Amino acid sequence: MADDTTPKWENLPPEFKMEVVGHLDVNARGSFLKSSESNKSYGELVPYDFRFVKISPQSFVPGEPLTFLFETNDSTKIVDQAEVVMGILSIFKHKRSKVETLEIGLLHEDVINKSLYRLTKDLLRTIAAQILDGSQVSLKVKNFIWHGPVKDIRFPELLSHFSKDHLVSMYLSIKGDIPVDVMDGIMDTEQWQQLKSLRVTARIHDNVGIFNHLEKVEVDVHGMNPAMFADFVKVRLESILIAFELVLFSNFIRKIFHMNHTLLSIAHSNLIKSLRCMCTNWLMQMSLIL
Repeated sequence: MADDTTPKWENLPPEFKMEVVGHLDVNARGSFLKSSESNKSYGELVPYDFRFVKISPQSFVPGEPLTFLFETNDSTKIVDQAEVVMGILSIFKHKRSKVETLEIGLLHEDVINKSLYRLTKDLLRTIAAQILDGSQVSLKVKNFIWHGPVKDIRFPELLSHFSKDHLVSMYLSIKGDIPVDVMDGIMDTEQWQQLKSLRVTARIHDNVGIFNHLEKVEVDVHGMNPAMFADFVKVRLESILIAFELVLFSNFIRKIFHMNHTLLSIAHSNLIKSLRCMCTNWLMQMSLIL
């Protein structure tokens, strides 16, 4: 039987408590935060930093509770839908929490799509409620992978809750086509404008010009004539040249910083002019081949 000299949790140093919280997985930490107000305050001081978080729906059985495989780089559990929503939001509740790769869905499993639909609906409803209560919800994810449908699932709204300053790449593994209205909704988000890399397995109806801002793109489009392709490549080359110009300018500054600035500008200008001429000739040849 414990006496007054026995150490109690509430008497332990704050640093020790925070260290304990840092070793708890998502679900354990969620339960811990609910245990008391003091524990909640300690839990919110410790950010998550996951290499990956993967959420995979399990077999959908009508009338049975939905279950999901919730994996991180330090734990794997079978949880229900409410625990998935709580887990996602608890990860990003701390402003410094971040996830390298968030993967949701299961590749090409039509029966699983109902689970994704219900999960997304519940997640968006919970996010909306938290925003109404004054909370800020921002999913700080670098790489987002989605296996499943985007039609009738409010995907653009889901994407809008990702941190535009953190999201770099997106991979959409989708069967069939992406409806025009859904693609328009995706393009209207700030996250799309800041995206650097995109891979989509579904066929896209839009002009390839919508991908001009991307550094890397792998998509299937319905059709493309030589002029469209030439314009697309031209924009890509312009981006490469701009980056190349910056590198060249930086190198010139380092190597001949003692020379007259006018000479530097002339040399730099002539070199870039030659590069642009080479690229233009290459584009003309490519258009003739197409």
